[in-house]
Amino acid sequence: MPEFRREPIRSKALRRAAKGQPCTLNFPGICDHNPETTVLAHVHDESFGKSRKADDTSAVHACYACHSALDLHRHGLADADLYRMLLRALQRTLRRLVETGVVQVPLDQSKPASARPVPKRKPRNQRAKIYGSKEMPQRPKRPAKPQHTATRELTKGIGRIESPEEVE
Repeated sequence: MPEFRREPIRSKALRRAAKGQPCTLNFPGICDHNPETTVLAHVHDESFGKSRKADDTSAVHACYACHSALDLHRHGLADADLYRMLLRALQRTLRRLVETGVVQVPLDQSKPASARPVPKRKPRNQRAKIYGSKEMPQRPKRPAKPQHTATRELTKGIGRIESPEEVE
C-alpha cells in the first residue's frame, strides 16, 4: 500500500533550472511565451494535499500567465484537454532537464543502422510468392446458384386470405 504522507521531494536544482526557460505548458490564448517569468509550476500528484505542494518532480516549466491560469483554474479547458496538456508539459520539461544534465539518466549507446545486425533471409523456395498486378492468380469462379421456380404447393395460401369454406 502506498504511503501518501511521505516527505515531499524538494530540489533547488530543479527549481533553478526553470529560470529563463521557455514555457512548456503553453495554454492556448493565455501563454505569453516570456522566458523571463518562467518558474517551476507544481502539478497535483498523490503527494499533494492540505497546505502541501506536490513534489518538485511533478512540475513543469511555466510562464507567469500559464502558472496563474493553472493555479486559479482559469484555463478554460475541459479536464481531458487539461490532462493532455499537463502530460505534454511534463514530458517536455523532463526531456529538457535530461538534455541540460540537471536530471541524470543512464542512456543506451545507439548504433547506426549500418552497424546493426541484419537477420538472414529465408531460402528462395520458402519465401512467399510476390505477384505483380498482371500475374495475380484468379480465383475460380463459383458455379451459378440454381434458380428455383415456385410451385403451386409452396405458394398455396400465401398472400391471400382464405375463406372459412376453403379451409375445411
